[in-house]
Amino acid sequence: MNNKNFFEKFGYGLCIATAAAALFSETAPTGVKASSFTKSSGLAGISLAMDSFYGDSETDTNVVTAELDSVVPVDEVLSSSVVSDSAIDSALGLTASDDATVSEAAVAAGSPLLTTDGTVSDETASDIVTPDDSASSSAVTTDSASSDGDDEDTSNAKDAVPDEDENEVVSKYQNIGISIADPYVNIRQKPSTEAKIVAKLYKGSKCDILSTKNGWVKIKSGNARGYIKEEYLARGFDAEDLIDTYGTKYAVVQTETLNVRFEPNTDSRIATQVPEGEKLLVTKAKKGWYEISIDNGAITGWVSKDYVKIKIAWKHAITIAEEKAEAERKAAAEAALAAQQSAYNAAVSQSSYSQSSSSSNSNSGSSSKSTSTVVADSGSYSGSGSSIANFACKFVGNPYVWGGTSLTNGADCSGFVKSVYANFGYSLPHHSGSQAGCGTSVSLSSLQPGDLVFYAANGYSISHVAIYIGGGKVVHASTPQTGITISSVNHMTPYCARRIVK
Repeated sequence: MNNKNFFEKFGYGLCIATAAAALFSETAPTGVKASSFTKSSGLAGISLAMDSFYGDSETDTNVVTAELDSVVPVDEVLSSSVVSDSAIDSALGLTASDDATVSEAAVAAGSPLLTTDGTVSDETASDIVTPDDSASSSAVTTDSASSDGDDEDTSNAKDAVPDEDENEVVSKYQNIGISIADPYVNIRQKPSTEAKIVAKLYKGSKCDILSTKNGWVKIKSGNARGYIKEEYLARGFDAEDLIDTYGTKYAVVQTETLNVRFEPNTDSRIATQVPEGEKLLVTKAKKGWYEISIDNGAITGWVSKDYVKIKIAWKHAITIAEEKAEAERKAAAEAALAAQQSAYNAAVSQSSYSQSSSSSNSNSGSSSKSTSTVVADSGSYSGSGSSIANFACKFVGNPYVWGGTSLTNGADCSGFVKSVYANFGYSLPHHSGSQAGCGTSVSLSSLQPGDLVFYAANGYSISHVAIYIGGGKVVHASTPQTGITISSVNHMTPYCARRIVK
């Protein structure tokens, strides 16, 4: 084809295309727009190009408009008889859709953003950081996990939030610190090593960072407020890395009664049931389920993520006044133990003397020797159920120790019960299943203070024991995290109860 024939055919084609575009336009000649028909007919490129000749068209929510000559040279558009949508998309760096949205590829590449009025924004996608609003931004204080702990929602470990540069991802722990001092760091009234000590922040304890200046950090933790050296704190992402080491994750029940199942599915057998508000220690997560442990593994099972809220419990600083009060509590517990042992020994001695005198009188004039004896753990001296329950409560706050029997230095659930009752003259075995065979059976609806309440996974095997104290509560050695504590009698489903007091 010679040049003359080419230009003649090109000219005829261009005229026909232009006439067709104008014919299908709703606003010609004041503005030629790309209708869906022209677009599908391959005339969208010519239609959009005509806007540069007729002037800016009005904004329409159903089409994409732009000053094409400010983005793509007109001579490039006219270099072929038909310009495809993809060619325009490529030139603009976006996808021209009916609702004027920007393609994901364009955003990822930081291409110019198209505004609602069809103009090109100066902002690029790289300047915009959207925070994850599903994550909590602050901690919620509670006293249920420890004497001084708090809870925090941890649905996400990190938030993408804009900082001063609107570019950098900032840790949600940026203003939170975790002590790395071993065993603790002093919190001082002023930022000076000569200032008065007001509290102690033990290793792994959490604090809120209020300000930082000249290497000193002003913090708040529990009831303590003061200053410590910045070097003793992990913060930001460094603090996040310590969550699993020092934080304790709990699933807080958000429904009236929650089934704990043996396997992570609704077809599995129910191990036990727990009421609303109970905190269950989380040990693992799997496909919409959390594995939990109750009373240091007395019962383990799975709960659905749909019915719990995850919290993290932390230890906090202890003030000098609180440290003194804790020392006094421990001393009072030791004093109560000593007093009860003294009273028991006195009662045993009195009982032994009375029986010995009675035996001597009945055998007066006889040469036979009395063989009557009183064994310390025979139950010859027994307090009331209420006195036993009150005595047991004096050790709340003392540690849980697997296999332990010390009321002051640590005991497990059956060791705690064994030692409490031993101080009232009762000898019980150190095993919850064996203790369930002691005393007499009592209905769960007829509990009295001092009764023993037993728990079993699905009724198969007794695995935990507690002492009923009245008011729907029990005292028990629960977990290493909580120690000896008071809980609802229904913190998991009770299996049976026994009355030891004669």
